[in-house]
Amino acid sequence: MGRKRLGRAGWALAALLADDGHSVHTYALEQGAGMKCEPSTAGADRADCVVLPLPAAGPDGRLNAPLAAESHTLAEVLDALRRCQPDTLTPIEAMSLLYELKQKLQ
Repeated sequence: MGRKRLGRAGWALAALLADDGHSVHTYALEQGAGMKCEPSTAGADRADCVVLPLPAAGPDGRLNAPLAAESHTLAEVLDALRRCQPDTLTPIEAMSLLYELKQKLQ
């Protein structure tokens, strides 16, 4: 499957999930049509589910995202997701995350 075709498949999956009523936020799909793309990974730690391409990255560590306007590393995306992994947080980071989550519930 060609790189552009792979990117269109990712965009199509995002569109299908949105059509089914899910809240969908895309990243690194700026050149796909019809869906707003997030400008950064901020907020990725609040995702219930993350869909990555397969293979997720090339040998150089760059995200396999042919519809991205610019190049991103897989590490950049994974670092944003790690923020909500309790076993990787320091105690102060964990308390800060709990505070943020509590504020959302109120």
